[in-house]
Amino acid sequence: MREPAALHPSDFGEAVTVLSPTDAWAVGETGLRTATVSAHWNGQRWSFVKTPFPQDGNDPQNFLTGVTATGPGDVWASGYEGNVNQQNFSLPYVLHWNGTTWSLTETPNAGTEGSLLAGVTALSPADVWAGGQTGESDGALLSFTEHFDGHSWSVVPSLDPGELGDGPDSTFQAITGVAPGTLFAAGSMETPTFCCLAALAERAKAP
Repeated sequence: MREPAALHPSDFGEAVTVLSPTDAWAVGETGLRTATVSAHWNGQRWSFVKTPFPQDGNDPQNFLTGVTATGPGDVWASGYEGNVNQQNFSLPYVLHWNGTTWSLTETPNAGTEGSLLAGVTALSPADVWAGGQTGESDGALLSFTEHFDGHSWSVVPSLDPGELGDGPDSTFQAITGVAPGTLFAAGSMETPTFCCLAALAERAKAP
């Protein structure tokens, strides 16, 4: 892992979360997508905070897609590395802010072309969920969810109604929830009789 030496003049903001009028976070990536960025609001101004990201030396692309928090010292950002080894492969990961620094954890991966995380929600410091998609070499996209139990991340099966079509296509773009474990995920799916993608929404009661 490494940190960006300098910020690119065209950075992209992808998500924001607010803890209070004097504590907010925004995340995204640089214009060249070679690094991720985060910014913190202290009630008066925004300031950039360096983020770690994987670096394999083969022109990877890095994205931060979502951010959530349970407190000033417990902020989570979902992300992924694309173009891994200059292949059509994605590696999911999350960042965690402990009040001082960001740290990176590679989360379990699935699919022949890897997985990406598109959003994250924290119900408590020991109950964090992330959602996105898994890619397969036959072109299929499958919905993808992961859970952090306070110790480690694990893949949790989710419904894939898009598998009913000739070209399976189900993906989550956002995920949110409320304690003690009610989750909502939204995205898109492909259906057998419809030419294009349709909205997908799922509700789950976490154990």
